[in-house]
Amino acid sequence: MDSGGGGASLSEPSEPPKPRILFTLPPIPWQVRREYIERLKAQNTPKKITRKFSQVVTRSADGPQEPAPDYLHANPSDQPQAKRRLEVMAKYLGLESKAAVQNWMESREWRPHWQEYYEASVNPRLVRNADPHFHGTKSAGPKLSEIQREVASGEAYGRCKYSNFNIDKTGWGDLQHAALALYRMSKVNMDTRNGIFYGKQMEMKDVQVRVWLPVPTEVTKASTALKNRDQPGSLKYLLPHQVPLKVEQMSVQEMTEEGGSPASPTAELDRDIQDNGVASPENTPAKRRKLAYVN
Repeated sequence: MDSGGGGASLSEPSEPPKPRILFTLPPIPWQVRREYIERLKAQNTPKKITRKFSQVVTRSADGPQEPAPDYLHANPSDQPQAKRRLEVMAKYLGLESKAAVQNWMESREWRPHWQEYYEASVNPRLVRNADPHFHGTKSAGPKLSEIQREVASGEAYGRCKYSNFNIDKTGWGDLQHAALALYRMSKVNMDTRNGIFYGKQMEMKDVQVRVWLPVPTEVTKASTALKNRDQPGSLKYLLPHQVPLKVEQMSVQEMTEEGGSPASPTAELDRDIQDNGVASPENTPAKRRKLAYVN
């Protein structure tokens, strides 16, 4: 015991207190981390992932592959060739080939509605535009967006302007006739068993765009046929009263070479030559060789 001073004894420094651990996190397995990353990719939440879920690369034994594009829900306006080439049009219609598109265009699901629209609106408009004496504004026909708005307006609030059985077309213009054709084409191909869009989950506006794809090409063909009516192969786009009647007369020598008979068109000319020794002025080979076109 020390007798001198009563100083405190020096002690060793104490250790700092350890933090209190309430719970511990187990290590995350790599399978869980990978599953979490794949889930983030599927949700398309990170900004670095710019592709949609439908376009995410799928992995197979051969490596990454892109899924086939969904033409039934794509916009045909993004592909200009869809209105001119039947091979491209077939993809947006859900058909297999060009021949399938041609068969569909000749079927009851499309051809009767186009023919009615052509006779009521397209043909009179083309004839009016081709008339050299017509000095008014030449119409190119209504646009598809305008026709779709007309259909929606005509069927809204139970008006049934284009779905009635007995439709009054008094005072109709090109827009109304086009709306009727578009409405019937869409409904038939979507609601009937033989329709190309029957049973498919599609919106009406997408169906309308697709059934209207062949119309611009058909209008162009009809316009070309109207300008060149005397060319073979173009008469099928004209109405019966517009088909030119071609009357061809042949000379005696031509009829002889073709095996003419007394009942042939030159029989009267043969009798004139035999009786009088000369043909009458109104009954000559030159007159008979003329081609008469009756509109």
